Formats: sequence, structure tokens, C-alpha cells
Amino acid sequence: MKLIRVGGRLRKKRILAVVNLSNGWYIVKTENSKSERDFKVKTVYQTSPRIRHFTPKHAHFVIDFYGKICHNKKPRKC
Repeated sequence: MKLIRVGGRLRKKRILAVVNLSNGWYIVKTENSKSERDFKVKTVYQTSPRIRHFTPKHAHFVIDFYGKICHNKKPRKC
């Protein structure tokens, strides 16, 4: 099983934040190349034998859900 953690890599992109879901999936925020503040959000649903994930193109709900999680947290970076 591969570890999904902040500071690691997912498809050559640095992981900026990880949210563990109750069903065992992860919401992962990774860096992107458009600007310094740009990021992508992915849903990782399998970590072994290899990492499998949905991209925002196929899972628009992830972006909205991640935004709601960040909005509900105390004032800190998400």
C-alpha cells in the first residue's frame, strides 16, 4: 500500500493537503503549473496495488466538497 501524505508526490505533483474520508477514500490537493497559488483536487479511491484516482473532470463534486470542508475549518490554510 502506498502512502498518501502531505509533502509526498502524486503523478509528479507535490501533495499540499490530504483529507481522509469515512469510506477509506482520500481527497488530495496537489500543486498545479498555472500559478504559484494554483492547485488541483483529486479523489484517490485505491492505493494498492497501485494508486487509482478520479480527476475533477470526472468528479465535479470533489471540488465543491473540498471547498465546503475548507470553509468549515477554523481559520487555517486548507
